[in-house]
Amino acid sequence: MNKRSHICLYLSLALLCAGGLQSCLDERTPRLPQLQAVLQHPCNNPSAELCRKKMLEHYTACRAGMEELNAYPYIPTLAFLAGVEHQGDAMLPVLQELAAAGADVFAVEESTGMSALHGAVFAGARETMQWLEQQGLSRTALDKLGRTLSMIAAMGGQLEMLKELTPASADLLVQDVMGQGLHLYAAQGGSLPCLEYLEERGLDVTVPGAKNGGSPLIAAAYSGSIPCVEFFLNKGIDIHVSFKDGVNALMYAAWGGQPEMLSYLMSKGMKADYLDKEGNSALHHAAFGGHVEVLKMLCEAGLDVNLANGSTKMTPLMISARRGYVSAVEYLLSQGADKNARDINGLTAADYAHLIDILTLLEQ
Repeated sequence: MNKRSHICLYLSLALLCAGGLQSCLDERTPRLPQLQAVLQHPCNNPSAELCRKKMLEHYTACRAGMEELNAYPYIPTLAFLAGVEHQGDAMLPVLQELAAAGADVFAVEESTGMSALHGAVFAGARETMQWLEQQGLSRTALDKLGRTLSMIAAMGGQLEMLKELTPASADLLVQDVMGQGLHLYAAQGGSLPCLEYLEERGLDVTVPGAKNGGSPLIAAAYSGSIPCVEFFLNKGIDIHVSFKDGVNALMYAAWGGQPEMLSYLMSKGMKADYLDKEGNSALHHAAFGGHVEVLKMLCEAGLDVNLANGSTKMTPLMISARRGYVSAVEYLLSQGADKNARDINGLTAADYAHLIDILTLLEQ
């Protein structure tokens, strides 16, 4: 699997902050009470919360006459938000309100190219899916990574939708642009029922991604599903398997913020101080995900907080600063991370920081 491409659907959306709805707004954009209700309530999922803030910022600009409603893909983004927040068809009235106001039903999510149908499938929102098809959206739509609706169903653990979308044997053989099949998406989503269904249909669920050698065991480690990892171990997959770039299951669990999985893998003999082919440790990968609990585990395991990787000489601190993770930067500094260290281009963590809170920490 492509190291930075999948995952979980919302890790790829742009990170923007927003304030509250302005009290005095232009009337060029109609009032959308159901949308406003959604935008004013924080989300539980951090990635969904970032999307909510971005939508709130854009809608505020629309009401002030500074943006057009169709300049932002509200409908696909809200469809995915329903999935990430486990809300099923709860967003359907909001989507219908937006469509009536002129929002583009055929818009796709900015960074991935996913349609609202992808989101409806991920949410298990059957009524939403039917409504979107009535508007003209097609089940054959692919996103920028070549992901089918069936792949999204597998990743979302939506077994009944996966069954519906794979009526023929040929439907089980779809692959994305990286040569990843349905079983890799089921593993990434930590869905043992979907894996078992695919195996029952005759699919070999142990084969790696065709282009990058990504193992389904590594994908399962990212999801945090110990039962899925055990499922693959029982089929003979080596726990030390890695991508072609040397990234293994422990590193993927670190990136995915899965402390229980990390403990499990180490109990099975995986070494925390292993380096991938670019010289990154699991600490670098945890820093990329910004997971403080995992960073703490790895520091307690003795990993070097100031280790510079071999390709760019970046440290975990630089990575978290570049990604905008305030809590991760704060924790790494508390563990002795060198804020004056420079990468191969002579840049420090402060040079990478793009949030004022991080710059304040690094300038102390």
